Amino acid sequence: SNALMQEIALHAKECIAFGEIGLDFKALTTSEEKELQVSIFKKFIALGKELKKPLIVHARGSRGEVLRILQEEKAESVLLHSFIAKEKQLKQLLELPFFISVGAGVLNYEWIQSFAKELLLEKMLLETDSPLTFGGEQCTPARIPKIAQKIAELKGIGLKKVEEKTSENFQKLFS
Repeated sequence: SNALMQEIALHAKECIAFGEIGLDFKALTTSEEKELQVSIFKKFIALGKELKKPLIVHARGSRGEVLRILQEEKAESVLLHSFIAKEKQLKQLLELPFFISVGAGVLNYEWIQSFAKELLLEKMLLETDSPLTFGGEQCTPARIPKIAQKIAELKGIGLKKVEEKTSENFQKLFS
């Protein structure tokens, strides 16, 4: 509702970003639910631009639609949370000015590893996706060094380079 968006805008100074926002079509049962999600998502994109707040975007069963809407609505400052894309979408992602976070899944899953290998370091942030569990281990910030080490290994570069670049990306997005 507009009242809720006004309340959020009123307290925007207290946060560094809006998130997780986005589209989750996995359990949709009606087209009305989809329209409602899309409408709220667009309102947050507009609010993010107006208040100069980054958006942390969730996309489940909706990756193509999320990218289309972000472009149509001219979203400015975006982190795509755990947005693991297939080859065609990866090409599109690399052309967009958005950051993508890679989490603990990269430690265990080959398809996430091949995505991380292709994703430019200039577009990458590291995250835990806490409180999920990957590889039987609880995700906490303590896993970030392991994730960074895995990225360095996959890309054949030094850990220091991964740490520096992802920290720089964080500063760019959240400054």
